[in-house]
Amino acid sequence: MCGIAGIYSKNKSPELLSKIAKSMANTIFHRGPDDSGVWCKESMALSHQRLSILDLSKSGHQPMKSHCDRYTLVFNGEIYNHHLIKKELNILNNKILWNGESDTEVLLSAITSWGIEKALQRCEGMFALALWDNVAKKLFLARDRFGEKPLYYGYVKNDFVFASELKALKIHPEFNNELNRAAIAKYLKFSYVPHPLSIFKGISKLPPAHILCMNFNNNSEAIFPYWTLSSTVNTNYSNYDSIIETLHNNLNKSVADQMVADVPVGAFLSGGIDSSLIVSLMQKNSKRPINTFTIGYQDTVYDESLYASSVAQHLGTNHTELIVSPQDLLSVVPKLPSLYDEPF
Repeated sequence: MCGIAGIYSKNKSPELLSKIAKSMANTIFHRGPDDSGVWCKESMALSHQRLSILDLSKSGHQPMKSHCDRYTLVFNGEIYNHHLIKKELNILNNKILWNGESDTEVLLSAITSWGIEKALQRCEGMFALALWDNVAKKLFLARDRFGEKPLYYGYVKNDFVFASELKALKIHPEFNNELNRAAIAKYLKFSYVPHPLSIFKGISKLPPAHILCMNFNNNSEAIFPYWTLSSTVNTNYSNYDSIIETLHNNLNKSVADQMVADVPVGAFLSGGIDSSLIVSLMQKNSKRPINTFTIGYQDTVYDESLYASSVAQHLGTNHTELIVSPQDLLSVVPKLPSLYDEPF
């Protein structure tokens, strides 16, 4: 999963910035217990908690600097087509010396070659990232096309901060942001706080498929989309069968791309249409039984584990069930305030 955080401050020492950035990362340790790192230069500090999925070696350590030393990146997520992007980059420049096999390094090289907007337009994946341009003194924040990965940003007094979770921002020693009344109104209407608002005044959620550019030379900011659904919709289908065939091919490719990992891959299986379809495509693309997991309930009115078990047996997966009791559910209630940073 990974987690990212950072702080920009003109009135704090690099030592204090590094300490705050490290504390921010520590609060989201659960997002990435495999590795951690902090980078600080002048007024900018970046921190990262890593959950190793691709390239388990130290070559995937973050924050990661570009080969040209201009950019420093913290990245949460996965670029599913990074192998294709890497091939394209090698064609453009056969002198690139790769340190490892991580998608983070490929993304950094893509940004160096094409710029952040064009690089992200080529990326298929789920991610949230922060990129520091040491030459232009600009910070770029970006989020994947549909907002699978979270990213909060804003000001705590005069310091600009960002993180994967709100709790990391609250660790700032001067955090005292009041509740956002506009966000409360939206929550009462929709039962959640929609972007770009957050429950705290001065803190926002970056919208999906958008890039935020913070120019600290003149204290300006710009936010713009790098992708829209309408730009990719293809309506040139001759008949219903061609639509079904295209959908099947796209789903199969998407599932196969997302199964690429240097660790075991599994899936939650409820027995419903969506998860059953995904698991069937996973098993189709695997030479061995895939791992599936189902949570069931002692109350048969709510239990769907029988359906999941039937699908798992039909597909021949390596299936695991966990049946939870009412007491199991009640034991989670005291943890909810730490699990959810906002009302939900």
